[in-house]
Amino acid sequence: MVEQVAQPVLVSVREEKDRELNVFRKMLRFTAFLSFPFLFGLALVAREFILCTIGEQWIECVPLLQILCLSGAFMPIFSLYQNLVISIALPLSVGTSSICELMDFRLITEEEEKTVAERINGMLPEGIHVLEVYPAERKTAELKWLKLDGRMEYDSLDPEQAASALRKFFTQDTLVISKKSKRGFSDFDLIPAIQSLSFFPNPETRTVNLSMTVSAQEPTFNPDLLCEALRQKQQWLEPDFAAYTRIETYDANMHIFR
Repeated sequence: MVEQVAQPVLVSVREEKDRELNVFRKMLRFTAFLSFPFLFGLALVAREFILCTIGEQWIECVPLLQILCLSGAFMPIFSLYQNLVISIALPLSVGTSSICELMDFRLITEEEEKTVAERINGMLPEGIHVLEVYPAERKTAELKWLKLDGRMEYDSLDPEQAASALRKFFTQDTLVISKKSKRGFSDFDLIPAIQSLSFFPNPETRTVNLSMTVSAQEPTFNPDLLCEALRQKQQWLEPDFAAYTRIETYDANMHIFR
């Protein structure tokens, strides 16, 4: 929970160092205010807690519970420090892959950029690779557009027919759907968030390939909203499977963002 809240907040104030420090301190105080009293208190009454909840036969677990409480009290603090040091400029939407991901981080010692890339790649899991390390010169707020490629697979619908219907459906002046938000559900118009969207049928693989340029921020556009719009408005056009890949990032003038 702490990571989900801290990551986007710290990214939003990344370029304002004084404000970032104040925000981090407030998060730190609030997290400690919640975790320390609760978990330290549970450690103190661990014996009574075990007896009341799962019975005397588990009394030997008291020391283990106390150790877990003491370590657990500091886990949110560690998480906050990790988010302060490393922030993802534009987190990927669920179900989206990327060949162009930006990660903002700080060095605690002076090192050459090439050496930093080599060290990071040595620790990353298979499939993730750092291409370039460079000093940050632009604000994340300048990032405006994303280029994505994707594919929609259909088991029964003809790709030519699907591509034609998709072009017509997504060229409407407005396309308002119900979108889940932190406060429940709200109406969201997809069209202003889409700069360009093209569909290309592939009869051999029974897929419709697509290329799109969509808003990166304000509003942040999740490519899966395309399928959600079809689910709500044109169910017969909803694909059996869809996947997307982020290709590039741009500023407001469509210059590559770096």
